[in-house]
Amino acid sequence: MKKIYRFSLNSDYWDNRWRSSGVDNSKFQRFDFYPIKQTESFLKDYNSEQSILELGCGAGRLFFHYRNRNYNIKGIEYSSIAVENIQKLLASSEDVVQGNVLSLPYKDESFDYILALGLFHNLESIEDIEEAFYETSRVMKKNGKLLFSVRYDSLENNIIENIIRKRNKDKVFDKFHRYHFDLENTSRILKNSKLVIKNVEYVRNVSFLFKYDFFRSKDMKSSNFVESEARAKGFELNFLGRVVDRFLHSCFPKKFSNLLILSVEKNDEN
Repeated sequence: MKKIYRFSLNSDYWDNRWRSSGVDNSKFQRFDFYPIKQTESFLKDYNSEQSILELGCGAGRLFFHYRNRNYNIKGIEYSSIAVENIQKLLASSEDVVQGNVLSLPYKDESFDYILALGLFHNLESIEDIEEAFYETSRVMKKNGKLLFSVRYDSLENNIIENIIRKRNKDKVFDKFHRYHFDLENTSRILKNSKLVIKNVEYVRNVSFLFKYDFFRSKDMKSSNFVESEARAKGFELNFLGRVVDRFLHSCFPKKFSNLLILSVEKNDEN
């Protein structure tokens, strides 16, 4: 596992993201990209008697998507800015709360399904990551299921970090930003938390090509970029960008994926 540093604190980075992007309460316009593609498959057997918790619900795009379809879903988010934005649209502030994954405000075995997409890699130490998985396991029901994604220690993520450093040569990269995970250490941590891996995917979130206007679709250019719209549309590339992206990801899936996505199940006998 690799520790990544940037020129601003992780918490400041996300507060600024959520402050500028507002609330993602619009519908997904497509279902063939991360995270909605993986979440739809993960929740395919959900029924109305079951409960879902989204850890790190951010601007709310998954939370509102399933809430609007009458799923029994709650959310928790570390950023008070993101939580305040979401709560303005809710009748009950208890549906989304501000909190820390290291100390979840829920009873043991409370949820059938847990989503944690893009959360665990934001924790600053291996000890915190281990504690976060332990807490997550604690609030899962027996045989409960967890779907989570973490930044993967891949060639693509290293390319992204190099691009950011080259564009910010005048800044000092001395503040923790996130971890890049590998499968071996992730598997070890899960086993210690009585979580059994059921499926592993190497997935593309936002292609590194999106860093360049040349590869972006027309309505995604930096001159008229709106993040909430981009998130709903999957950060679309233009035709050339899609061709190059598809080639790299198809031929070198592990090198040109930036996320490791795992579906796991709680097993107290493990």
